[in-house]
Amino acid sequence: MDELASRALTIGGPWAIVALAVVMMLRGDIVSRRFLDDAQRTADKWERAHARSEEARHEAQRQNGEMLEVVHTANHVLSALPHGGREVSHAPVDQAPVSPQG
Repeated sequence: MDELASRALTIGGPWAIVALAVVMMLRGDIVSRRFLDDAQRTADKWERAHARSEEARHEAQRQNGEMLEVVHTANHVLSALPHGGREVSHAPVDQAPVSPQG
């Protein structure tokens, strides 16, 4: 790009510099401060959103761990209860369809 700028100066003078600046702006080599500020604000907003999301994820993970502890405790308590000397059995469920006549 330096070679292009030096040739533009020697061949076209000030108009070549203006044309070079326009070309650089169109290519995205030169951007306005407003564009950079907007991009920075957008990046900051997404960074804050990510931080909040991570906090929520850590909180949910902590709560899931607490719920697992409660489940394990309840399981130990229920398994320690006496069954009255007999096995707990579940009666078979009749799965036959009921006719409308009864």
